[in-house]
Order: sequence, then structure tokens, then C-alpha cells
Amino acid sequence: MVLRYCFLGVLMPLSLLIAQAAAITEGPQLALPNCPDHCGNLIIPYPFGVKENCYLNSSFFINCTRDESREPQMIPYWGNTRIIVSYISLEEAEPQRFQSIAKDCYNKQGNLTYRYDPSLSLRPPFTISHAKNKFFAVGCDAIAL
Repeated sequence: MVLRYCFLGVLMPLSLLIAQAAAITEGPQLALPNCPDHCGNLIIPYPFGVKENCYLNSSFFINCTRDESREPQMIPYWGNTRIIVSYISLEEAEPQRFQSIAKDCYNKQGNLTYRYDPSLSLRPPFTISHAKNKFFAVGCDAIAL
């Protein structure tokens, strides 16, 4: 009789530990129910989403598209732009994205032959971080301000 109670005393806590471990490995649900929570390697937490009724509003739409010219995997574009989202952090309340590289090309005489000057504009509720961005200038006569 005592052995039966000892067995129950060991089995009950063990089953609770197994249930807790299963809950931890599942983790919290990041997306709304029945909504994809990944695009390629990017985790897509709510309020962002990849299909209708899965994001808060159109500002939070991630267009998950296969782009064979870049890579044979799904690419997370911001809405209907060609801006690639690289990371989304709910803890820091920020999405991160890649910015195109501006270029000026000159010939041997020093005349400008090609210029690419991308712009960056964001709609509310998003702003540009003054503390977390990195700005570089590389090349002859290049200045970063």
C-alpha cells in the first residue's frame, strides 16, 4: 500500500514536468490562429502577417513571395514594396529591413556616369531609429554626414 502511494508521489510531479516541458518547447503563439508565422527564415509575429485577416492593418502586411531571381526561397517584402524585412522584434517594438546602397560611378575623366540614390520613407506608425542605424561611406572623395 505504501509503495503504491510512493509511486503516485513520483509519477504526478514527473507528469507535470513533462507537461511543462512540452509547453515550453511549443512556446507562445506568435501569429493569430490559422495564420502562418514564418516567411522563409523570418518569424512573423502579430500584428504583422502574411495574409488577409492575419495582420493589424495594411502597414503590417508582409508580402511573402518566392523570388527566383534572388533565392529559391520565400522572401518577406514589406507590403507591396521591394523592401526586404530582415527581422521583427516585438520585445523592442521594431522591424528591421535592408536598405538599398546608394552609388555614384565616375569615368576616368571624373565625370558622373551613373547615380543611384534610393530614398527611404515610412508611413506611421513606423519611424527611423536614430540610435540603431549604421551609416557608411566608402570610396574616394566620399563623405558620410
